[in-house]
Amino acid sequence: MKKENKANYFGEIIALLFCTLAIILVIYVGIKIYQSDKNKKSQSNQNNEIQQETKVENNVESQSNKEFDIEDSLENITNEYYLNEARANIKYFNKKIKITSLIQSIDVDSSVLFNMGVTVHLYENNAKYSIICNFKDGDSTGITKYNKGDKITIIGTMDTRIGNSPYMKSCHIVK
Repeated sequence: MKKENKANYFGEIIALLFCTLAIILVIYVGIKIYQSDKNKKSQSNQNNEIQQETKVENNVESQSNKEFDIEDSLENITNEYYLNEARANIKYFNKKIKITSLIQSIDVDSSVLFNMGVTVHLYENNAKYSIICNFKDGDSTGITKYNKGDKITIIGTMDTRIGNSPYMKSCHIVK
């Protein structure tokens, strides 16, 4: 009986070893499959990122070649800010805007806010607010050749609001 018990005992040990090896093999294969899927997803994500970066670079190049991003009327811009400032900022903020309007005033500004440039207020009769345009380079832009009431076309980068009026910086005259 002792020999049978030993044989039985060794048989059980061998069976346990095979089961353990089978479990280890299943775990190993599962890990390899997981890593393979993860690598495929990672490669796919990298390809997508490269494609998106390429699109962004192409878009930035095409935008930087454009003289302006949006052309709109003073009335539309100020009404959008009047109705929903958050939505207007999404549309206009930090974009180059081309606008044709009437000059309400031309002032030399010595405040820190405007860096000692020339400030022009544009208006239209039906608009909610005026738009403030800063010509940082002052007279070198030719702005001082204009008068109140003159019609002018300007391109500037929409920044923030001053009071209720939208403010455009880095403005220049379109000729």
